Amino acid sequence: MKSWHVIWMLIFGLATAQNVCARQLLVPAAYSTIQGAIIGASAGDTVLVAPGKYNGGFSISNKKSITLASYYITTKDTSYISQTVMSNFSTFEITGNDFVLLKGITIVNRCHIGIESVDSNLTLEKMVITRTD
Repeated sequence: MKSWHVIWMLIFGLATAQNVCARQLLVPAAYSTIQGAIIGASAGDTVLVAPGKYNGGFSISNKKSITLASYYITTKDTSYISQTVMSNFSTFEITGNDFVLLKGITIVNRCHIGIESVDSNLTLEKMVITRTD
């Protein structure tokens, strides 16, 4: 009976350790661009984007699991959704990831609005996606 208890503790400890290692990569405080933070991210990390307007798209590939979010994710303050704006891009490319969460961001573009997800489990939550002419 004790051996099962020890095995359970080891399994639980490893699962917990994986969650403890997840980081928040802050844009622009620690990374000047969203893409730079994505490149620096590891599985389980969150790219946390401060309010502001960010031009250009991004690509997330082979990261296993990553979250890209505004401060809404930490505060539940919905005003951060309209204050965190990504614009002037052709496509957001998301490929070969186990899980990607985009949360609490406004996407505005003049022409094409595209989020291309290939071989990825993509979830969009509390997003505003719009086009301006």
